[in-house]
Amino acid sequence: MAERRAQVQTSSAFMRLEPDARAEGSNELLFGEQVDILEAPPENADGVGWVKARSLTDGYEGYIRADSLSDRVTEATHRLKMLRSHIYPAPDFKAPPLMALSFLSPVTLSKEHENGFTLTEHGGWVFAAHFADAAERAPAPDPAETALRFEGVPYLWGGRTSAGLDCSALAQLCAMAAGHPCLRDSSQQQDTLGEDFRHATLQRGDFVFFKGHVGIMLDGERVINATARHMTTCIENCEDVAEAYGGIVAVRRLTPQA
Repeated sequence: MAERRAQVQTSSAFMRLEPDARAEGSNELLFGEQVDILEAPPENADGVGWVKARSLTDGYEGYIRADSLSDRVTEATHRLKMLRSHIYPAPDFKAPPLMALSFLSPVTLSKEHENGFTLTEHGGWVFAAHFADAAERAPAPDPAETALRFEGVPYLWGGRTSAGLDCSALAQLCAMAAGHPCLRDSSQQQDTLGEDFRHATLQRGDFVFFKGHVGIMLDGERVINATARHMTTCIENCEDVAEAYGGIVAVRRLTPQA
């Protein structure tokens, strides 16, 4: 089939290795993120339709439930700068929310405003102050500060939201918020993110890579990481993490871009 563009219309959508809800979830797409649909396999035994798709955010491929996508694609005007927010059916904070949104979710806002809320192009109202202009390159330029906002968030393999995320998702979100494109897996990030500072003294904001793991330095000694060792996002001594994962394999630092 010819590729076609689609957009996530649910709070988030897990990408799975196979077109089956019981298959491993390898990635999670946010509301408003766009994909190219590569294949549309038949419905599986439980009647769920799946598509194989490629994320435009980072090129990641996997299977997504077809009903989590919309063929109506709009270009984002804003991105969520809070860890969580909601879409409402009316410009009223007492209205039952339609769905939750997660950090960096892209939205397309109209020019209709009421009570501090703005109507989205897909319907539903959001609280305008929770969103940054999509043209703002680095809404959160300090990756360490961004990472600290996720402290205590549960570890979730494949997750990319404050409801649960993995180590490379934390790194990706922090890098993207600082205005740097970032691939999804730590094995990709350690070769492509920012610049190589492997032999430099560790400092705040450095992305430090271990075998199959990544964290973000808070200073020269402490690192924050989403780790399956503790099933949470926590602050640890970098030496302890290095010992647990067999040493540091790479250090990447975000530098000003042209």
